[in-house]
Amino acid sequence: MRDKNDLIIEKISNLKDFRHTLMLAFIALTGGISTIFVYLADIKTKNEFIFRISAFTIGFIVDIILFFLIRETNIDIQAILKQQESDNNG
Repeated sequence: MRDKNDLIIEKISNLKDFRHTLMLAFIALTGGISTIFVYLADIKTKNEFIFRISAFTIGFIVDIILFFLIRETNIDIQAILKQQESDNNG
């Protein structure tokens, strides 16, 4: 039978995988939304270059924000794992 610490570590790694999958899905969704904006710009506006640049910029900013969210999640999980390890040794 596994002890309590093994179960906690397993739950943390499952949560990390879920968050990464969620973030990647959100990145793909924002890319799709930016693409839709670009196609709408081709149909509706004469000055589609500005609209394409703005759609790309929005997608890029969202991707940067998501990158830092994923990084913060990894740091939090590493801190929890280090705390568990020190509790086991101490």
